[in-house]
Amino acid sequence: MMSEQSKEESRGTNMIDTGAPHFKSIARMHRSSNYTFLKVVCELLDNVLRKATEVKISTRIDESGKLRSLTISDNYVKGFENIYKNGAENPFNMGHTRIGQNEDDDSGMYGVGLKAGSISAGNKLNVWTKVGDVCFNVELDFMKMEMETDVNKSYNPRIIKIDPSVYLSEHPFEQGSSVCISEMRASIYGTATQQEISVYLKEQIGFLYSKFIKKNQIQIEVNGSVVEACIDLFEDPKAMPFTITKKYYILEHKTKPREIVIERKHTHTTWRQYNNDSHEIDAAPSDIYKSLQNKGYVCTNSISDRERACLILESTFVFYSDKYHGEIEMEKPFDQVIMELNGRIMGHLPIIKLTDGNHNYSSHRVTLTSKKIAKELGLTFNKEFHNNIENDLMIALKADIMENRVHHNSNVSQTSNHKLCTTAIDNNIIDFRTCPYAKLSNKYREKRDLIIAQEAAKASQAKKLADAAAAAAAASTASESDEASSEEESDEEESEEEEEESEEELAKKKKALEEIQAAKDAALVQALKDAAAAQALKDIETAKALKEAQEKAARDKAFYDENKTCSITYGLAVLKDWYISKKNDAKLEKAMHTIIVTYQSQCNKDQLEDLLIHMNVDAKYKTIMHIMNKINVDGVDNNIQPLLGGSDLYV
Repeated sequence: MMSEQSKEESRGTNMIDTGAPHFKSIARMHRSSNYTFLKVVCELLDNVLRKATEVKISTRIDESGKLRSLTISDNYVKGFENIYKNGAENPFNMGHTRIGQNEDDDSGMYGVGLKAGSISAGNKLNVWTKVGDVCFNVELDFMKMEMETDVNKSYNPRIIKIDPSVYLSEHPFEQGSSVCISEMRASIYGTATQQEISVYLKEQIGFLYSKFIKKNQIQIEVNGSVVEACIDLFEDPKAMPFTITKKYYILEHKTKPREIVIERKHTHTTWRQYNNDSHEIDAAPSDIYKSLQNKGYVCTNSISDRERACLILESTFVFYSDKYHGEIEMEKPFDQVIMELNGRIMGHLPIIKLTDGNHNYSSHRVTLTSKKIAKELGLTFNKEFHNNIENDLMIALKADIMENRVHHNSNVSQTSNHKLCTTAIDNNIIDFRTCPYAKLSNKYREKRDLIIAQEAAKASQAKKLADAAAAAAAASTASESDEASSEEESDEEESEEEEEESEEELAKKKKALEEIQAAKDAALVQALKDAAAAQALKDIETAKALKEAQEKAARDKAFYDENKTCSITYGLAVLKDWYISKKNDAKLEKAMHTIIVTYQSQCNKDQLEDLLIHMNVDAKYKTIMHIMNKINVDGVDNNIQPLLGGSDLYV
């Protein structure tokens, strides 16, 4: 029987023996794969995640501050259990794929992390492991492997059996493995002290593996210091009321394109559906999920048997958390999107960032368990997310993140932040009177300032009255003392002298009463002055706001048809100026008449005109200001209303 090669040759086709690439090519590829020191550490940790219960990480820094070696030791009882196998099943094979590699609960993505990370970080890899009762030392000298002329041999590590005493001299546990990368490449980490690198690793590992540490599934040490789980902002009780949750369900059909359905939960639940034609998210009925199932669609890539969604997006707002606006603050979340795959934080999703700072206290988290979905979102072999993915799921996810941002605004001068502040106060998240000033919106700051000023004025008045009363009491006591002394002396004095002294006492009492009344009058005058000052301050602020509104309206004036339209903010400012100044009563009357007639076109015929046209000026003004402010509730001049028509408003 002819071989396949003979058949090809009989047809006149020549076979090309391309061969396998040399290890040098593989090493060059991995060293240009954007590996960082932290990613290398995580690759080694991920190998034993969910297997080991203890991990010790140690680094060695030389006198010049350069990193010389990284060692990670674990207590996984089976060690490198497939060390006896040949080919792709051996864990040191460059294309190794272990059993369970593609399972969602396995932290590895492609099976090359240990080797790829080690090649990127250093020139030598040593492994001490115990499989059963046998101990091994495996050495991969990457520089020697690159110089090996035989292609196949260039991939082969040196593996030797070692005495248990040697194993225990290199490994801190009775079982498990130690992986040591040495002869570190200068590009993998800059100069540092042992303390600095320890602090860095503890912070990063505490963030990336927080859920495993919290559940006591694993204990990790860095240079002898235990890693603590980081604070989960999504569990902060003062952030939870602001959290928006969206669950994504992927429903697939045998013959039709898949459908993405989104369940949104905040103050109430709504449903939406990704439109495969317009690539937008449309509103959907509450039974959309069941309706698609009835049409033969099946939910896939679910997080678990109980949670059918394939991923969950959470967006929260930590502006009112106790972690911020104090003497010591946590680092702000800065609007980042955390990607969490099966409990392990993989990093951040790179999406379009807003640069105005309004969302520095916003945080987003995407939770999923499916490796397939993770790859759809751009997760690569070195566990980094690409930002050039544009499939249906990514388009929907980005749109929802941008939508969630709108609800979380930390700019205290804007209406949306004032609404958030109201929610925080109404739900006892912050105390309007005692919380840090920075947590309040501008409107609540003004309100608190006014209350404080009024209370200060009352306190000042009360103090002055108390001082006056104390002075009066002191004067009265002195008077009684003098009177008693006078009576004792009266037995030895003439009746004429007694009468003269009585007149003196009356004069003193009269003077004391006059002083008390003067003090009361002074306190009252000062209280009135304080109240007038507070009102004057308020009037100044009002005038300032009016001036700013007029200036803004004047700048925008070029955009409006002078004979027909006028911005609401500008028009109301003009009306208010005329009404207060009483200098343009005729113009005010005429303008209000025009507004009434114009506005009635939006009501039933003659409804508004009949109601207002015969009112006096004060009543018309108050009614119009109420109506216009109700229309322009957000104070935004984007929508120009042709209700304040008439060139008289342009002054």
